[in-house]
Amino acid sequence: MRNPFVIDRPLTAQDPFYGRDALFQRLQDDLLEGRRLFALFGKRRIGKTSFIHQLDLRLGGRYLVHYIAWEKSRAAPPPPRQQHARSGRSAPLWRLACGMAEALGQSAPPLPSAATLEAAGDAEAWLRQTLATLLDDHADQVHLFCYDALQPQELNPSQGWDEALTALARTVAELPAVAVLLVIEGRPEECALSLSDLPIRPLLLSGLSAQDSEDLLTLLTHGAIHFDPESLRRIQVLSGGEPLFVQH
Repeated sequence: MRNPFVIDRPLTAQDPFYGRDALFQRLQDDLLEGRRLFALFGKRRIGKTSFIHQLDLRLGGRYLVHYIAWEKSRAAPPPPRQQHARSGRSAPLWRLACGMAEALGQSAPPLPSAATLEAAGDAEAWLRQTLATLLDDHADQVHLFCYDALQPQELNPSQGWDEALTALARTVAELPAVAVLLVIEGRPEECALSLSDLPIRPLLLSGLSAQDSEDLLTLLTHGAIHFDPESLRRIQVLSGGEPLFVQH
């Protein structure tokens, strides 16, 4: 029998996927209620990338989901000495905007100088103008930009992330065709930022529930392997619901 379980890579939209229904529903409900900025937390190999790869199917045709690998996106160069510190603190917003531009098949904007920010008004106004330009021909759907995977220590106030997330939340509130999901490889308490003080909706991906584990094991092996209830219970207890261990 061919091994039906995929354990060496994230699942794609073409792979069978079971579970996480409550989290999919929560995200969909939040989007329908108008929320536009989210942070998905979960430790490594818990299924975060597999989860976002299913969003196209789960959310339906109203949403266009863009996957952006954060580590491969542009790292902000240090601003020249003559530029104001404001320019350096705008780097997180610039990097997010670069990911959106590239996902839409457009050229990434240059890192805004202090003069550019002053001309726009501030970093928030610059971001609003930049996104409005990017979405000029793409405003017929809600674009959900998923950035995978940020490290929790990156979200540091010293790098301007508190200001960036506040500005991003205000901007996407005015541009309902844009939503952002930051996929963070860790727990909320590992972040240097206090997310409770920021306008961002936290989502947590933890171990599979007992029902999710049962569905994963029995539906993928239906007709080939029989799992009795006690075996399923023991697998859940010993694995802690972690997908990698459940499938092993």
